[in-house]
Amino acid sequence: MSTASAPRPRSPKASEAVADEIRAMIAHGRLRPGDSLPIETALMEHFGIARPTMREVLRLLESDGLIEIRKGPGGGPVVTQVTAAPLARRAGHYLATRNTPLFDLMEAQTVIEPGAARLAATHRTEADLAVMRDCISEAAACTTLVAFARPAARFHLALIEASGNITLQMVAGMLRDFLTDAYERTLADADPSVTRAVIDSSLVWYSQLADALEAGEPDRAERIWRQHQHMARHLSRDVISGRSAVIRLYPDGGRGLMPELPVRSQRNALASDPG
Repeated sequence: MSTASAPRPRSPKASEAVADEIRAMIAHGRLRPGDSLPIETALMEHFGIARPTMREVLRLLESDGLIEIRKGPGGGPVVTQVTAAPLARRAGHYLATRNTPLFDLMEAQTVIEPGAARLAATHRTEADLAVMRDCISEAAACTTLVAFARPAARFHLALIEASGNITLQMVAGMLRDFLTDAYERTLADADPSVTRAVIDSSLVWYSQLADALEAGEPDRAERIWRQHQHMARHLSRDVISGRSAVIRLYPDGGRGLMPELPVRSQRNALASDPG
């Protein structure tokens, strides 16, 4: 009995294959930021492809953020410093088209950020601490939750930057714009009556974490931030489910418990506290 042969894998387009070769050259350091690629005709001859295919290769590399096409005399394709910006645009678009809620983002933060806090306690620089303290000062001056959203998002991102872990820093770069937009959208709908409580409680958490990082105490830093993320995520779920209770917004050693609020106010307070 004859058997059907397995379908052959699709061969990549010529433009994709050539773009992959150039990507590998950049990744392995054979092409470095600032290096100019040969002129178009030389590239066509080297790779054995036609002009339209070569232009598609350059378009792919430019969309990846790996090269820029400079105009004028002496212009042409030049290798750029790789950043997370192209990934950030794609990640933000992907999450937005999936209607990703803030609570989903908070779950991811609960997984990622306590470990980042532990790393930051031993890897942070004075510059990292300065950025985090600046976020705290900016947040303290805020009088609305919408204004608070931006320094709050910056603080979370600064924490991951301070971890010194390149992979985590890439993830933070990918989430930067989406995180800020998600905070702003959510806090815009929050009950104004909880503004001061949300901001002040967040400042306590932020300050305690910054102190732990400055002291170089990884256990303490991780514990503080895990407690904070647990509060922000799980208590918001409790309130959203309709259970009316006193809300603990502050860490141990903070200012204690927030007075009980109506259920609707509780829902907005916790669901909107990006912490």
